[in-house]
This record gives sequence, structure tokens and C-alpha cells, in this order.
Amino acid sequence: MKKTPARLILIRVVVIALAMSFTFGGVAFASRNVPPTPETATLTITTEVVCDRKMKEIEQLNWECSNKDLLDNPPLTSGQKYGKIKYKENTFSSGGTINLYKDFKVDTGKTPNLEVTKNIGYTAACKKGSVSHTEGVGMSLKSKGCCVYVAAGCYMSMTDVQATTETKAQITQTPEMHYEINAGRLEGPGNPAEGIISASMSASVDDEHKGLKLRYKTTVDGSFAFYEVMDFKP
Repeated sequence: MKKTPARLILIRVVVIALAMSFTFGGVAFASRNVPPTPETATLTITTEVVCDRKMKEIEQLNWECSNKDLLDNPPLTSGQKYGKIKYKENTFSSGGTINLYKDFKVDTGKTPNLEVTKNIGYTAACKKGSVSHTEGVGMSLKSKGCCVYVAAGCYMSMTDVQATTETKAQITQTPEMHYEINAGRLEGPGNPAEGIISASMSASVDDEHKGLKLRYKTTVDGSFAFYEVMDFKP
């Protein structure tokens, strides 16, 4: 297998049986990571819900990190590196049965700095029953002469679905992001689900020599199986 060359942004997308790839070469930002601060912290949350009425789950994260005083921003001083990871998720169900399991972990010292896995199973009990789920992650890195931003996420509104998502992001070593979603009927991913689902990714890299921008989105409405993987890495 041919190895991915260094200093490369690679985004791989697979939707059902369709494979697509987007590649940009020559972007020198692998060394733009923010070193972990001497004081590191970890946060772990595990959520498990079984409900046959209404359920709502909301979660937000905003983590900023710098090798110098954050209170000095902006502007960035010479040699300063600044990074941010944001995560937002909202799940709501009614008129049916939902099984939800979620692992959420933040580690400001070890990578991946953010890691979230989620499993949602839902079956509507009436015509108005549905589950909606919105999830998004964003990552930015800034230093003198370089700015990197990448975001990914999904939205779905379903009457019958079994879905799993995986989110990873890191800025304290080589900056990387991974977002994956797999959705099908309750019998298991790969069988048709019912509803609307979309997944998207955007990336922007600006330095002293070039600027690169990408926006990508997939939307499906009806009965389907859905699988998408999006990666951002040098």
C-alpha cells in the first residue's frame, strides 16, 4: 500500500458504496501544534439512557490552549501558538423508544485531546414519533503567519434508525481530526433507515505562501444506509 506523504491534508469520504477523496499537498503546518501546558486535566462522562417517552441531551465544550498567556490574545506575539477545540451535540426524541450510549472524554495533555463515541437506537411508536440529532466539532490553530481551521459534523431526523458516531480531535501534537458516522435500521448499520441525514466537513488553511479552502456536504432523504468517514491530517 502506498504511504501517505508527509505534510498532507487527506479527507476520505464513503457514502453507502461511494468512495471519494480530497487531497491537498505541500501545506506545512505539522509543526503548528500547541504544546500541552504543565497543568493538564481530564474529563470523562459516560451516558446511558433507555426511554419510551421524551428524552433530551445537550453538551457543549470550548477549550482554548496557548504556550503563552491567553489573556494577551489578540494579537499573537512572536513565537506564540494558540489552539481551540469546540464540540456541540443535541439529541431529542419523542413518540418512540430510544436507547442511547455515549462516552465523552477530554484530555488536555494526551492525544486525542477530544474523543467521543455515541450509539443511538430509535423506533417510532406513532406517526409523529422521531429522533433528531445534531453533532459538530471544530478545531483551530493559529500562529504568526499561519491559521488552520477544520470542522465536521452531522444532522439527522429519523423515525427508525441505529446510528453510531465517532469524533476525535487533537492540537497538542500533530493536529488531526476524525469524524465518522454509520446509520442503518435497528437490525444493524447497513440495513435501510428512514428519515433525513446529512454529514459535512469544512477546512481552511492560510499561511504566508498559500490559502486552501474546502466545503463538503452529503444529504440523503428517504430509506437508506449511510456511512461516511472524514479525516483531516498532515
